[in-house]
Amino acid sequence: MQENIKRLFKDCFAHLGEVALYKSKDKSYMVQVLKQQPDKLYEIGEGQFMGETLVLEVSVFDVLKPMVGDIFVIGDCKYKIHTPPLRDKSGMIWRIKASGLYIKSKSQDYNELGVILSIGLIDRNRRHLSTLLALKNGVRTVGGSKRSNHNPVQHLHYYLIIFIGTKMARTVFIGIDVSKETLDISINNKHQRIENVETAISEFIKSKMANVFVKLCVVESTGGYKKLVIKLLREHNIAVHRAHPNLVYAFAKACNHFAKTDKLDAKLLEKYAEFITKNDEVVEYIVSQKQEELKELRAVERNLNDEVHGNKCRLHKVTGKAREYIEKQIEFAKKQLEQIRQDIEDIINSDPDLKEKSKLLTSYKGVGRKTASILLIEVPELGRLDNKEIACLVGVAPKTSESGRKVSKAQIIGGRFYARKALYMSAVVAMRHNKKMKVFYQRLVDSGKAAKIALVAVMRKIIICLNAMIENNNFYLDV
Repeated sequence: MQENIKRLFKDCFAHLGEVALYKSKDKSYMVQVLKQQPDKLYEIGEGQFMGETLVLEVSVFDVLKPMVGDIFVIGDCKYKIHTPPLRDKSGMIWRIKASGLYIKSKSQDYNELGVILSIGLIDRNRRHLSTLLALKNGVRTVGGSKRSNHNPVQHLHYYLIIFIGTKMARTVFIGIDVSKETLDISINNKHQRIENVETAISEFIKSKMANVFVKLCVVESTGGYKKLVIKLLREHNIAVHRAHPNLVYAFAKACNHFAKTDKLDAKLLEKYAEFITKNDEVVEYIVSQKQEELKELRAVERNLNDEVHGNKCRLHKVTGKAREYIEKQIEFAKKQLEQIRQDIEDIINSDPDLKEKSKLLTSYKGVGRKTASILLIEVPELGRLDNKEIACLVGVAPKTSESGRKVSKAQIIGGRFYARKALYMSAVVAMRHNKKMKVFYQRLVDSGKAAKIALVAVMRKIIICLNAMIENNNFYLDV
């Protein structure tokens, strides 16, 4: 049966697809792919052009597990996977979103520092790709060829590479120190302060960032004042990384950076941006507007839960009128909690992607709707990471502690606290009612493991299984 399906997909891709060279970290080989290219509008200075977001469809029989960073070479074009690939509903096709790295002609190669445009007039059955260029600093055309026949069925195809003046766009890193009223920005070690309002930020991006290639922009994760600048930077397709304050502080100490002002912090963040991109590719998972809204509702829910718990603890100490007021506060908070939880469910059900993920998660015996919503909000990376990464992210991967002759027991530390808290209750249910987890837990206890250690192992198994279910779009089978 599988061989027949494989042969069917092979025939389909052979007739409708095209040949591509697939390159992963450890191997490369030729595969057949189908291309989809929805149009996307980009802006450079005062100019605009229609670019392409490439979507590739590849058979799972050709590419077993594509990863972020893998490359497809199609003709003279090179594309890099920038989001975790997902399978379609059949489970037989990978849908991969990729972005162009560069386009090379026979005589010249150009790297990603230049902005490369592919202008094409495609036949009516596919789509019309048009371009409007109005760059005040001028455009220089390099290489390529142009057909004289303007019949829409024929292809009009040539390559442009944009230069700012006569020089290729230079690579820069940006550090932004955020406060309530102002943003301190460092570009090329030059400091500038602007207001933390939409008009000022948009104007700065258009005037200062249009003529450079921003490799990475780092914003320290402190409070909610960073949301506006991150939103606007991403709207202009600028890579943004929210740095953890502890990591920035450790980097500052390593650089002997002890003075602290807003200006110096911005320059430090610029250095930190360059540092983290030297060896490793920085992956920042972008959440949707609905996921941001869910995150805010979840924060309000936690605050109300804490308020109810605190007031219940005070009840046995007070009498008379004070007790009545506290009871009314508890009752009001509980009503708000019910409404917030209903709002969270409504938002999840209104989004097809979140709704499908919620169904997948709740198919696991031990995960209810509340736990599923918490995991979707607290761990939006579900389905995008491998087993070790997702376990470390949630904080259920034991960390070793050894020094010289001292060998301490491995223990869990760090991670997403609220996700791990929800996962703990799921593990308690699963070890009693989920057949696989019940056998796994009992085997660990019988071998001499402490009950809590066995329970953490169950938590780790659960999050790895849920991650695989989301990645492969498969429901759980309790066999």
